Amino acid sequence: QVFLRSRLLSPEANKRRIWDSKSVERLITAHKEGRGRDFSDYLWRLVMLDAWARHYNDNHDFSPVPPVRIGFDETLA
Repeated sequence: QVFLRSRLLSPEANKRRIWDSKSVERLITAHKEGRGRDFSDYLWRLVMLDAWARHYNDNHDFSPVPPVRIGFDETLA
């Protein structure tokens, strides 16, 4: 629960505005209290989306690798 809150409700996550932090807070609380539903799938997806955003969106040093050419090389023909 501490991990979920630290990642999904962090200032960085709120700044991205991908999800509503109040809704995520309710989801974490409902999952913790066990109100008859298991929200682990939803929470896992949000954690993975957060990890993706931290790597690709927040990392300003990220430079995409140039595409690799696969297949027949016309220069060899």
